[in-house]
Amino acid sequence: MTRLAAAIAALLLCAPAQAQLDFDQGTNIKALMVDLPPAPSGISLTMFRQDPEGMTVAFTDRQARLHIGGATRLVFAIKEDRDLLPDPVVFDMDMAQPVGPYYEFSFKDIQGKMRPGARYYVEWSYQRSGEELKTGGRSAELVLTANPS
Repeated sequence: MTRLAAAIAALLLCAPAQAQLDFDQGTNIKALMVDLPPAPSGISLTMFRQDPEGMTVAFTDRQARLHIGGATRLVFAIKEDRDLLPDPVVFDMDMAQPVGPYYEFSFKDIQGKMRPGARYYVEWSYQRSGEELKTGGRSAELVLTANPS
């Protein structure tokens, strides 16, 4: 494969990224500069919903196959979104479990802790065996209804 063909292949592989080739006076490539998008966090919130009995929060781990045999620590909190006041934590959990592609948590006892019409969101972090705690993100808001179906 020629240098030019290799450079074009590199550009095609980086399609979502910004890439730029820099040639010298001939057809030799001096530099291939690639501005890659941020790496995925690996663990993403895939479900935050209200159930008839309570709330369900679920995460998927896109990199689970790379960490088989290890443990994953999930730290998350369900918070009420208030406009002018600090957002209170309604539920929080810090749990370590074997690495897997999917983690689901259900909260059945929400009576008196969550109010219909209020806005809630999830903030989460995660830690793999031998790594530092990483920030996962914040979910979109969920407005609690009085009678979920």
